[in-house]
Amino acid sequence: MVAAALVVAPSATFNVWQGVKSIDPGLSEMARAFGIPRWTIVRRVLFPQTTPYLFAAARSSLALTWKIVIFVELMGRSTGVGYRIQYWYQLFNMPRVLASAALFMIVMLIVELLVVRSLERYLFRWRREEAQ
Repeated sequence: MVAAALVVAPSATFNVWQGVKSIDPGLSEMARAFGIPRWTIVRRVLFPQTTPYLFAAARSSLALTWKIVIFVELMGRSTGVGYRIQYWYQLFNMPRVLASAALFMIVMLIVELLVVRSLERYLFRWRREEAQ
């Protein structure tokens, strides 16, 4: 877990940093000029501008973390998907290798479609209203 976090942290941090750098200072300045409370500025101005970068960082970090977990299981564990892939590969049973990999990809797709996209749809519901 620590190794995965150490590998993923720099790219996620860089992605979020780019999002923070791209915040439009005019919107924050205008909100302060109208006397909007600080928490409301964070919630209504700053957070919506950085959320896409947070989701991009989360998606890339999740993908990289899954790869690291599979690699670690492949190299040194006696359980898990990576171990099963290595085991069936050593026995030259390619249908089982592909089945294990497909199962892993299905789990990744479920996490992406059910968790990440649902959360993204909820947080970006205002965009659909704006588009109509």
